[in-house]
Amino acid sequence: MDSTYSQELMASINNGRLVVICGAGLSMAAPSSAPSASDVAARASIKFRQNTGTDVSDGYETDIEKLACLCYASPPLWAGFRDQYIEWKRFKGDPNLGHFAVADFLGCAAADCAITTNLDISIEEAAERLGEPDFQAAVEGEEMARAHDHQPLLKIHGCVNRDRDRTLWCHDQIQGARKNAAMEAQLTVWKTWLKGRLLGKDLVFVGFWSDWAHLNDILGSVLDGVQPRLVYLVDPAPADVIQAKAPGLWSLTTGEGVIFRHLQVSGAEFLDELRKILSVSFFERLFSESIGTYHSHVGIGTAPRMRLPDSLNTEQLYDLRRDTTGVAPKAVVRDKGQLPRLTGSGINARTTVSFEL
Repeated sequence: MDSTYSQELMASINNGRLVVICGAGLSMAAPSSAPSASDVAARASIKFRQNTGTDVSDGYETDIEKLACLCYASPPLWAGFRDQYIEWKRFKGDPNLGHFAVADFLGCAAADCAITTNLDISIEEAAERLGEPDFQAAVEGEEMARAHDHQPLLKIHGCVNRDRDRTLWCHDQIQGARKNAAMEAQLTVWKTWLKGRLLGKDLVFVGFWSDWAHLNDILGSVLDGVQPRLVYLVDPAPADVIQAKAPGLWSLTTGEGVIFRHLQVSGAEFLDELRKILSVSFFERLFSESIGTYHSHVGIGTAPRMRLPDSLNTEQLYDLRRDTTGVAPKAVVRDKGQLPRLTGSGINARTTVSFEL
């Protein structure tokens, strides 16, 4: 990662301004391999034809919102869409490195909050594997006000393991003659909470600009007026393609006074690298603050400069953060900057490291 980017993002983390906004591009990375919106639409269109005996109109087979609106107009078709056309099991893959990064960021408050448009539970599963005892994502409006040991994760699309009737597939569910009053009220709560929470924050979009056009519009309406200072868009797609998919969101995040960065890389790899930078920064600070202890033991002189081997991966670095802060094995590091008391006593290390001097 470019040094300017790492410096900007670490400053955002240390000042409590980082917000991560995840989209389908994150969960499509292996081993999660969640489907894209267009893939969901293509498979659902085939099942629609098999069940109804009719083809969908042109464009519907690649646009999940159009197909959802068609089905939503008829309760029997809507039941088929929800229960038969959507292959829910495809949203239940294993978490990838990006999911572990988000889970870590929420557990140690490196991120103020995270927002996802994904139905999968990969971030929740990653948090559990890190040792989070009771990770709770917010799907319904009132859940955002509940206190947890971790920072909040808001799922504005819905959740594969929750009430599937509350999954937001199209605009017609929240507006027009057949709008769902409960979902409309929920969206109002989301917008109010997010406008206050995101005001002046630094936003990192990871694979968000996907084919979920209705979700792009909803998040665009939320961001209108929050005045982000710094926006990172992590998406391999070219800028013109991204702008065409969500022109309103593009305008808001590239407006006057906003520092906008477009990184055409994998979202999962970017988040994993940022997680590594966070861990390395923690140990650099530890080494720096240990100089006084070194001098108290050996007297005057220049303390040796220590640094971690570059070969350590994020999992190994997380184990070291656990050890160094006195966190038990398979438990969560809670503070992004918590340093141990430098008493000279040993640590119960599970990762053996030869530090370079």
